[in-house]
Amino acid sequence: MKIQNTGKEPIEIPWTPHLGDLEPADSSQSCTYLAAAVSLDFTEPISNRWFFIYANSYGSSNVAGTTRKLLPGESVFVRARRELDTYEELWQRKIVESSPLNVKVSANRMLNKVTYSPGEKSDAAIEKSVCIPLGTTLGAPLDAALLPGKSK
Repeated sequence: MKIQNTGKEPIEIPWTPHLGDLEPADSSQSCTYLAAAVSLDFTEPISNRWFFIYANSYGSSNVAGTTRKLLPGESVFVRARRELDTYEELWQRKIVESSPLNVKVSANRMLNKVTYSPGEKSDAAIEKSVCIPLGTTLGAPLDAALLPGKSK
Protein backbone atom coordinates (compact mmCIF):
# COMPACT_ATOMS: atom_id res chain seq x y z
CA MET A 1 0.00 0.00 0.00
CA LYS A 2 1.25 3.48 -0.80
CA ILE A 3 0.64 6.08 1.89
CA GLN A 4 0.98 9.69 0.78
CA ASN A 5 0.60 12.74 2.99
CA THR A 6 -1.88 14.91 1.07
CA GLY A 7 -2.30 17.30 4.00
CA LYS A 8 -0.46 20.52 4.78
CA GLU A 9 1.26 19.33 7.97
CA PRO A 10 3.84 16.59 8.53
CA ILE A 11 2.52 13.31 9.93
CA GLU A 12 4.37 10.70 11.93
CA ILE A 13 3.58 7.08 11.19
CA PRO A 14 4.62 3.98 13.14
CA TRP A 15 7.15 1.78 11.39
CA THR A 16 7.87 -1.39 13.36
CA PRO A 17 5.65 -4.49 13.38
CA HIS A 18 6.81 -5.39 16.90
CA LEU A 19 4.97 -3.74 19.79
CA GLY A 20 7.55 -5.25 22.14
CA ASP A 21 10.17 -2.86 20.70
CA LEU A 22 8.37 -0.05 22.55
CA GLU A 23 8.22 -1.57 26.02
CA PRO A 24 9.85 0.68 28.62
CA ALA A 25 12.82 -0.74 30.51
CA ASP A 26 10.82 -0.27 33.71
CA SER A 27 7.61 -2.28 33.29
CA SER A 28 5.89 -0.21 35.99
CA GLN A 29 6.09 2.94 33.81
CA SER A 30 3.33 4.15 31.47
CA CYS A 31 4.10 4.56 27.79
CA THR A 32 2.49 6.29 24.83
CA TYR A 33 2.87 5.03 21.27
CA LEU A 34 1.31 5.13 17.82
CA ALA A 35 -0.55 2.09 16.51
CA ALA A 36 -1.51 1.76 12.85
CA ALA A 37 -3.38 -0.81 10.84
CA VAL A 38 -3.40 -1.11 7.07
CA SER A 39 -5.83 -3.46 5.38
CA LEU A 40 -6.92 -4.80 2.06
CA ASP A 41 -10.70 -5.14 1.93
CA PHE A 42 -12.14 -7.71 -0.49
CA THR A 43 -15.78 -7.26 -1.58
CA GLU A 44 -17.79 -9.54 -3.84
CA PRO A 45 -19.87 -7.10 -5.96
CA ILE A 46 -22.83 -9.49 -6.45
CA SER A 47 -23.54 -10.18 -2.76
CA ASN A 48 -21.75 -7.11 -1.36
CA ARG A 49 -20.20 -9.42 1.27
CA TRP A 50 -16.64 -8.66 2.31
CA PHE A 51 -13.62 -9.76 4.31
CA PHE A 52 -10.24 -8.19 4.92
CA ILE A 53 -6.64 -8.92 5.78
CA TYR A 54 -4.55 -6.49 7.79
CA ALA A 55 -1.14 -5.74 9.25
CA ASN A 56 -0.25 -3.66 12.29
CA SER A 57 2.69 -1.37 12.99
CA TYR A 58 3.77 0.51 16.08
CA GLY A 59 6.08 3.38 16.90
CA SER A 60 7.12 6.00 19.39
CA SER A 61 9.13 9.18 18.90
CA ASN A 62 10.93 8.10 22.11
CA VAL A 63 12.30 4.94 20.43
CA ALA A 64 14.64 5.64 17.50
CA GLY A 65 13.74 4.03 14.17
CA THR A 66 10.19 3.07 15.08
CA THR A 67 8.46 5.97 13.30
CA ARG A 68 8.75 7.77 9.97
CA LYS A 69 7.84 11.41 9.39
CA LEU A 70 5.99 12.17 6.15
CA LEU A 71 6.17 15.76 4.99
CA PRO A 72 3.32 17.12 2.82
CA GLY A 73 3.47 15.43 -0.58
CA GLU A 74 5.82 12.65 0.58
CA SER A 75 4.83 9.00 0.40
CA VAL A 76 6.00 5.57 1.56
CA PHE A 77 5.14 2.05 0.51
CA VAL A 78 3.94 -0.31 3.22
CA ARG A 79 4.42 -3.97 2.44
CA ALA A 80 3.15 -6.77 4.63
CA ARG A 81 3.21 -10.48 4.04
CA ARG A 82 0.06 -12.22 5.23
CA GLU A 83 -1.61 -15.47 4.33
CA LEU A 84 -5.00 -14.86 2.76
CA ASP A 85 -7.28 -16.56 5.27
CA THR A 86 -10.97 -15.79 5.14
CA TYR A 87 -11.82 -17.52 8.45
CA GLU A 88 -15.25 -18.23 7.02
CA GLU A 89 -16.24 -21.39 5.17
CA LEU A 90 -18.59 -19.44 2.87
CA TRP A 91 -15.63 -17.59 1.30
CA GLN A 92 -13.53 -20.71 0.95
CA ARG A 93 -16.45 -22.45 -0.82
CA LYS A 94 -17.13 -19.42 -3.09
CA ILE A 95 -13.47 -19.22 -4.13
CA VAL A 96 -13.42 -22.91 -5.09
CA GLU A 97 -16.86 -22.96 -6.77
CA SER A 98 -16.49 -19.68 -8.70
CA SER A 99 -12.83 -20.00 -9.58
CA PRO A 100 -11.78 -17.34 -10.22
CA LEU A 101 -13.93 -15.34 -7.81
CA ASN A 102 -14.07 -11.73 -9.01
CA VAL A 103 -13.84 -9.16 -6.23
CA LYS A 104 -13.12 -5.49 -5.64
CA VAL A 105 -10.08 -4.74 -3.48
CA SER A 106 -9.63 -1.49 -1.61
CA ALA A 107 -7.00 -0.29 0.82
CA ASN A 108 -7.79 1.13 4.21
CA ARG A 109 -5.79 2.58 7.11
CA MET A 110 -6.16 3.67 10.70
CA LEU A 111 -3.85 5.50 13.11
CA ASN A 112 -4.30 5.68 16.89
CA LYS A 113 -2.37 7.23 19.76
CA VAL A 114 -2.33 4.73 22.61
CA THR A 115 -1.39 5.27 26.24
CA TYR A 116 -0.73 2.15 28.29
CA SER A 117 -0.66 2.43 32.07
CA PRO A 118 0.19 -0.69 34.06
CA GLY A 119 -1.73 -1.20 37.28
CA GLU A 120 -0.42 -2.39 40.59
CA LYS A 121 -2.05 -5.75 39.86
CA SER A 122 -1.60 -7.53 36.51
CA ASP A 123 -5.32 -7.27 35.67
CA ALA A 124 -5.54 -3.54 36.50
CA ALA A 125 -3.73 -2.16 33.43
CA ILE A 126 -5.46 0.58 31.43
CA GLU A 127 -5.11 1.21 27.71
CA LYS A 128 -6.53 4.47 26.31
CA SER A 129 -6.71 4.89 22.52
CA VAL A 130 -7.51 8.03 20.52
CA CYS A 131 -8.02 7.98 16.74
CA ILE A 132 -5.80 10.40 14.79
CA PRO A 133 -7.35 11.86 11.61
CA LEU A 134 -5.02 11.48 8.62
CA GLY A 135 -4.47 13.94 5.78
CA THR A 136 -4.45 11.12 3.25
CA THR A 137 -6.84 9.94 0.55
CA LEU A 138 -7.75 6.39 -0.38
CA GLY A 139 -7.45 5.15 -3.94
CA ALA A 140 -10.32 3.69 -5.94
CA PRO A 141 -11.07 -0.03 -5.52
CA LEU A 142 -9.33 -2.36 -7.96
CA ASP A 143 -10.70 -5.44 -9.71
CA ALA A 144 -9.07 -8.70 -8.62
CA ALA A 145 -9.64 -12.43 -8.95
CA LEU A 146 -9.24 -14.90 -6.09
CA LEU A 147 -8.06 -18.41 -6.94
CA PRO A 148 -8.12 -21.46 -4.67
CA GLY A 149 -4.84 -22.14 -2.88
CA LYS A 150 -2.76 -25.25 -3.30
CA SER A 151 -3.51 -28.08 -0.90
CA LYS A 152 -1.00 -28.44 1.89
